[in-house]
Amino acid sequence: MKEIDSEKELDELRGDIINRLNVLEKLLIHIISGIIKPHDKKLFNEIIMNNSVVSIGGKIKILKSIEIIDDKTYNQLMRLLSIRNGFAHSTVKSEIETEKFMEVFALDLESEDMLNELANNNTYFITTMNSNGGLKEKNFHELYEEYTKLEVECFKTVFELWKQHSGFMGSK
Repeated sequence: MKEIDSEKELDELRGDIINRLNVLEKLLIHIISGIIKPHDKKLFNEIIMNNSVVSIGGKIKILKSIEIIDDKTYNQLMRLLSIRNGFAHSTVKSEIETEKFMEVFALDLESEDMLNELANNNTYFITTMNSNGGLKEKNFHELYEEYTKLEVECFKTVFELWKQHSGFMGSK
C-alpha cells in the first residue's frame, strides 16, 4: 500500500473498507433469504434484513446459529466487522515520525518544504475493539492490509454459500 498523502486519501480508504463490507453484507442477506425463503423476498431483504433492524453482526450470527458457516468463517467475518467498525467509527490518529520532527526543530528549519515533508510522513493509527471488548491501537496501513487479505478469503467462502443458497442459476 502506498503512503497516504492527504486527509482526503485517508477518508477514501476508510470509505472503501465500508463499501466493501456493504457488498459482503448484501451477499449475507441473499444467503439468509435463500435459506428462509420468505413469501415476499423484497420485503424480507429490504425491510426485515435492513441494517437498522438486523446489524451485519446479527446476520453473521444468524448464519452461525443455523450452521451455515463454521467457526473459522464466523471469526473471520467478525474480525472484518471489527476492522470495518474501527475505520467507520474511530478517529484516526497520526504520529509524526520522531526523528524527522527532531531534525526539523533541532536545525531550526522553517522551510515550508521540510515541514510539508514532515506532515506527509505521518504514521496513522486507528483503534479497534476485539471480541472481548478490549481496545487496541493499530497502524492504519497494517489494518487495511489485514482487512484486504482476510476479505479475499471470506469472499470466496461467502460467494460459494451465496451460489448454494440464493437460487443462483449456476449453483449445483
